Amino acid sequence: MVIAGLFAPILRQNGPPLVPTNQQNRCLPRSCYLHWGKVAASASEITGTSSCWLSWEAEECFAKKKKRNRLSEFSNNSRGSCFVELPILGPHLRFQMKPESGQALFHVALASCFCVATVHTGIFEGVSVQVGYEHYAEAPVTSLPAFLAMPFNSLVNMAYVFLGVYWLRSQARAPGGPAEKWRARYLKDVFAGMALVYGPVQWLRIGMQTRPSAVLDQWLTLPIFAWPVAWCLCLDGGWKPRLLLAVEGLSLCSYSLALLHPRGFELALGLHIAAAVGQALRTQVHHGNSSSGMYLALGVLSCLGFVVLKLCDHELAQWHLFQQLTGHFWSKVCDVLQFHFAFLFLTSLHTCRRCPPAEKMRSSVGRRGL
Repeated sequence: MVIAGLFAPILRQNGPPLVPTNQQNRCLPRSCYLHWGKVAASASEITGTSSCWLSWEAEECFAKKKKRNRLSEFSNNSRGSCFVELPILGPHLRFQMKPESGQALFHVALASCFCVATVHTGIFEGVSVQVGYEHYAEAPVTSLPAFLAMPFNSLVNMAYVFLGVYWLRSQARAPGGPAEKWRARYLKDVFAGMALVYGPVQWLRIGMQTRPSAVLDQWLTLPIFAWPVAWCLCLDGGWKPRLLLAVEGLSLCSYSLALLHPRGFELALGLHIAAAVGQALRTQVHHGNSSSGMYLALGVLSCLGFVVLKLCDHELAQWHLFQQLTGHFWSKVCDVLQFHFAFLFLTSLHTCRRCPPAEKMRSSVGRRGL
């Protein structure tokens, strides 16, 4: 339920909560109906479905007469985007959901559900994990509920969610035609979806202190580090969906090392970090500039802080600076920072990279055909 609740439509500042399509939006144009991520042929297909939400970026937008407490208008823009605005007292909120964003979030949700189901089969019962408050330097507060027993270590996980929402709302830029921009946006949104999932999973582990939540936390860490590798490979060799699937599948399978040795997870994580840094350096040499190089350096420093502060949690607690905000807390801060710098690095490479020859040809043909 925690994971499923993350994949609601992404909000864009300027309006109130979206209204269900079956309640107030029956008068919408045919091309602007959304039914679980697909455009419906008519309003009758979604009438009676209270869980459908209108947030589709339609190709054609229509101006509608403003009505009190109902849909106010569809506003056109030069890119064919359709925004939905609802009147409230005060400023408006504006909402936008791109098709590729929904597809990216669906893929992340599907993989996350697979991991949750696999963990609950008990296949990883033999994995060595740390369970219990004694493994953290932050002292639990018994008067608080379990999910806030370690308040700083718990609340810091909200930063992952804020980061994911921020990057989902950001624009993806890439040279070439619409296909290149679609791919860049998909790669970005998958990574943002991973951040959205990882924060609540971390919080679940901190709050519950159970073996399944600890195993899930470890397991989901690996494909997050693998995604920058897959992203860089796409920047180097072009769009290859099967390669993306192979990299992520291999990453998920690598967690089986934790069944073979008590330090198997640490070995797998070390290999992932080395592969991510090595591939990032290679891509930086081929496509990068000074800005992307700075982002890469800051990301590597944040990764180093993430590892060192996590391992030295108890040792650092001897210092006054790390008694309230412990090493574990600051390691999470560094983790969020390395996430952010990875986004900056990879998205900047899209803007300074040149299209492969085949993609240039497809883009030029597409422009001549317009």
